Amino acid sequence: MKVFKLYLKYQITLINVIIFLVIVLFLLLCYFINIYNLNVNMSYEQVLLFYYENSIYYTKIIVVFLSCFLFMKLKYERNEYLINIVISAGYTKKQNYFYMTLCVLYIMFVIVSLLFMFFILIGYIVKSYFYLKLDYFISFLNIYVLSIHYGLLTYLLIMIINNQMVFVINYILFILSELFANYNGDLKYVFISLFPNINNNDGLFYINIIYVITYIFVLYNINKCIYLSSDLKS
Repeated sequence: MKVFKLYLKYQITLINVIIFLVIVLFLLLCYFINIYNLNVNMSYEQVLLFYYENSIYYTKIIVVFLSCFLFMKLKYERNEYLINIVISAGYTKKQNYFYMTLCVLYIMFVIVSLLFMFFILIGYIVKSYFYLKLDYFISFLNIYVLSIHYGLLTYLLIMIINNQMVFVINYILFILSELFANYNGDLKYVFISLFPNINNNDGLFYINIIYVITYIFVLYNINKCIYLSSDLKS
């Protein structure tokens, strides 16, 4: 666990904390706006549906970006130096890869969990008729899974292309998957299969969740193979 704490300290810098706070505050504002000042002619169910769908949209857009950013940081020179320290301390490259990946997944889990609690809390505070639904929990869980996928894909592309800014391209592909989701045709399913996304209406993946989890497992192991075969900077 010492290695895990070391990578946690590496990721939780002052700049990153500020970024996290800005993201959380922005989404809190979005949640509040989505539920507070709505058309008085809307029914209770319409209000809650509007709150849910828009909150899911903004949350996944921000959370996926944050995941791509954190995984991109794993290829910074400072992290390469940290890797050398860990390896010199007697840990294997396999252990190092596991712990530095686990660290990012842990941070993303904490952030998504906080956002879920804020989403529920704001709903209860602003609207007396708000009630907790299992769909809400499943949707935020799917957002977390989605963020893992694009984070691992970002790390893979950076290792292949050897350029940190490729994470922007990966994020653009995610945005394009949002557009392709509204397109009817075979191309939609091809693109969504390569770059998964979740439906804003129900918070579920457009493709089978088992496929997405398998995709993540494959990405994780491909990344591990490339990482283990690569040379570390001295």
